[in-house]
Amino acid sequence: QAGADAVKFQTFRAERVVSRHARKAEYQERNTGSSESQLDMIRKLELGPDDFARLAAHARSRAIAFLSTPFDEDSVGVVAGLGVSMLKVPSGEITNPLLLRACARTNLPLIVSTGMATIGGAKATDRNRIVSVPVTPGDEVWCLTTGTSTIVTRRNGKVMYMGQTQGVGRVF
Repeated sequence: QAGADAVKFQTFRAERVVSRHARKAEYQERNTGSSESQLDMIRKLELGPDDFARLAAHARSRAIAFLSTPFDEDSVGVVAGLGVSMLKVPSGEITNPLLLRACARTNLPLIVSTGMATIGGAKATDRNRIVSVPVTPGDEVWCLTTGTSTIVTRRNGKVMYMGQTQGVGRVF
């Protein structure tokens, strides 16, 4: 009814992404109090595979594309198993080689977010041989931009990155 083309969730196992010793950020304490740990707070946000299956089925019944960003390697399998058309890599994880390799192994197109990333992070990813720059005719390319960088991804698990220069991308 709202006219949405897609819906995107986040898939994670709290124990895989948050240390039991991690303190809440100041804004988290302000919004949720300090009586529980960050791990306990994050656990409340976690959905299981059956929850995602129901959400994906509902989205498809409404002709809405279903996406979910995996935050750990196990979650890549959960999301890919839902029959998604692509994966989104969270910006805080673009230097996480285990997650990137798990995403690449699915051979799904990747959207690599840059909200918390820097071009230096993308270059570090390239040095680890996870990023591939060449693009050939017919590649599907997706792009997300922040004020400082643009990351472009293509089909078959290959990722290329670009820097933003007054709205025009250039390959590094």
